[in-house]
Amino acid sequence: MSRPDRYFDWHQVREYASRVQTAADGQLRLRVIFTVFALLVLLIFGRLVQLEWKYGEAYRQVAAQPHERRTVLPAPRGRILSRDGAVLAMDEPCMALAVHYRYLQQPLDARWLRNAARRRLSREERRDSQRVAQAENEVRVEVAELHRRLARMCELSPEQWTARTSRIERRVESIAKSVNERHQRAVAEAAATETPPTDTLNLPSWLAGGHIEQWLAKLTQSVPPVSNANITVAEELDFHIVADEVPLAVVAEIESHPEDFQGVRLVHQRLRTYPSTTLAAHVVGHVATATEEERAEFDLDNDATLEDDPQVGRLGIERQYESLLRGKPGLQTEWTDASGNVLELRSKTEAVPGRDLVLTLDATLQRTCESLLESALRRRRGSNSDDDHPAGGGAIVVIDVRTGEVLALASAPTFDPNAFVTGGSEAARLLSDTNAPLIDRPIQMALPPGSVFKVISSAALLAEGAIDAHRPFFCQGYLDRPDRERCQIYIHRSVGHGETTLSDALVRSCNVYYFHHATEVPPGTFADWAHRFGLGSKTHIDLPYEFAGQVPATRQKDESNDDTQRIAEARALVIGQSTLTATPLQMARAIAAVANDGQLVTPRLVRSFGTSHIEEEDERLSIASAPSPVHVEGLDASILSTLRGAMRLVVADREGTAHATVEFDAVSIAGKTGTAQAGGPQEDHAWFVGYAPHERPRVAFAVVLEHAGSGSLAAGPVARRVVEQLHRLGYVTPRGQRPSVASKPSHSSAATTQE
Repeated sequence: MSRPDRYFDWHQVREYASRVQTAADGQLRLRVIFTVFALLVLLIFGRLVQLEWKYGEAYRQVAAQPHERRTVLPAPRGRILSRDGAVLAMDEPCMALAVHYRYLQQPLDARWLRNAARRRLSREERRDSQRVAQAENEVRVEVAELHRRLARMCELSPEQWTARTSRIERRVESIAKSVNERHQRAVAEAAATETPPTDTLNLPSWLAGGHIEQWLAKLTQSVPPVSNANITVAEELDFHIVADEVPLAVVAEIESHPEDFQGVRLVHQRLRTYPSTTLAAHVVGHVATATEEERAEFDLDNDATLEDDPQVGRLGIERQYESLLRGKPGLQTEWTDASGNVLELRSKTEAVPGRDLVLTLDATLQRTCESLLESALRRRRGSNSDDDHPAGGGAIVVIDVRTGEVLALASAPTFDPNAFVTGGSEAARLLSDTNAPLIDRPIQMALPPGSVFKVISSAALLAEGAIDAHRPFFCQGYLDRPDRERCQIYIHRSVGHGETTLSDALVRSCNVYYFHHATEVPPGTFADWAHRFGLGSKTHIDLPYEFAGQVPATRQKDESNDDTQRIAEARALVIGQSTLTATPLQMARAIAAVANDGQLVTPRLVRSFGTSHIEEEDERLSIASAPSPVHVEGLDASILSTLRGAMRLVVADREGTAHATVEFDAVSIAGKTGTAQAGGPQEDHAWFVGYAPHERPRVAFAVVLEHAGSGSLAAGPVARRVVEQLHRLGYVTPRGQRPSVASKPSHSSAATTQE
């Protein structure tokens, strides 16, 4: 029988009720979610209203407040001029290449890199993380290529370019670190003094406790208007000079295609130049980028002198008078908006140029001396093909015997100081040159003086009463044995000088005469007199890094060898050997003391200072005022007369060691030759020291050639040409009638060998 229609299906009712219940639950969940979301939105909106009501005006004032930007106005360095007006150093305007800091960072700043990559993508492409990463890599490649291209255009090696950019990066990082450390300390101090809120949140019980209450408390707590986030310093948003002098071709290329040089800017600046190139290079010196030690020494890191790569004097006058030449930088303060647009020029302090320095050097005489040295070195190179014995160098010193003014201070080999201003391969070559062109030989080449020291030895013997200047001593060519302690004439001709007085010993440079009398004075006599003439001590010329040379200490009596070593050292010292060393300037100063009645002057190079606009005078001004001369103790008029007469005969007498190469008819020259042993297989050093004119001395001079051999044959002709130029320039002129010099008969069967 079939079921009637009036029967009800309870299974269908259950299924329907279940569907109704499920729909109701879903709607409830949606209402709960929407309610929570609305509460959060209202909470956030309420928070915004609170911030606007409580801090809105303060934030708007901070946002509208202009930013202060300070720009350093570098001070032009003072010029360096010779006494006759030649410009030896000056500042010239030029174009420099600057690169934005974000392009210099290695690795590139992540935020800047991401923004730079996103700017070249569309809105849809920015949603693709792989496409963004690809764009970032493209930016890295382009920046790296830009660096390589700029280095090539500026004629810098990759290593030099990297060294410069790294130096800038380290400096900016140091500034940012210092600023943020101060900022964090200020934020911490402000937080420590802030009164904590006393109000609490009245939350329903079902929201109280747990993470929700903590999160809501943080959300509603007071927010100070000063954030503790790191500050981006102005240097991170600025351009920094990488190359100081940019060739005109590079300037044209960058200005013609600015789209190819993103992050690059050309700026005007002043560059130190040396118009006379190698002339007086060691005296003038050069400038270079300051090291960390030099920054501290010259106080270059204060706010008034903040620069990327400040330059300071590295050698010579540039170094000695750095504080005067550098001047006082200016400072310009501007107010800008958040976009960097200038709103107002608040203040501007003009830069004060450095002071000009006028040197005592005569440019014409200096050029002649340098040319003579270079010619002597060329002859040396041409006659010596042995690479194990380099040509070495030489020095010429000319000083005023009364004032100590240095008329010429030549050193060879020389260099072009322009090579060090911007750096480069030439600077690296000069630093590695085996002939040491950067050595200032007049003040740093300490060599055995050889026989020129006999002038001082003679003064010591006379002052101690060990000899009678007119009593002859017979020279047989050697002292005790023919294979040692000999005269040069015996080595070459196997003869001696015969009857020899003190004057004869100086005129013909008789070693045996001095060997014999060396032991007739107390120990230490010759060392003591060397000190009296200024040897073993700096002359205090106004140049840095002067060498003092060396005077050997006196050996005390040793019973084990019965004074044998002490006697041997005394005999070596009396002729300017042993461990005695002196610079050309020291010997020129010593000879000047013989010429000027025994006054030991202080050599000086700065003749006058230019006008200063700086109110506070620098302490280094006192350097230009040389101290008063000091009389050489024990050097009386009779000793001076004997020495001067003998030194004149060295040049005027036909048997004098310098007669053939130094005698000059127009001017009476007095001097002494020296051939100093260099030791080993190396050739001797050639010396000639003297003064002119003999009647009324005006100048003293020294000529020294390393490893050039005979003093009379190598240094003598150079000395004569120096005096010839002094005569042409009017520094030495005949005064009255020149005394006639009678030729003395020879005491040997052969002419005197030149020393």
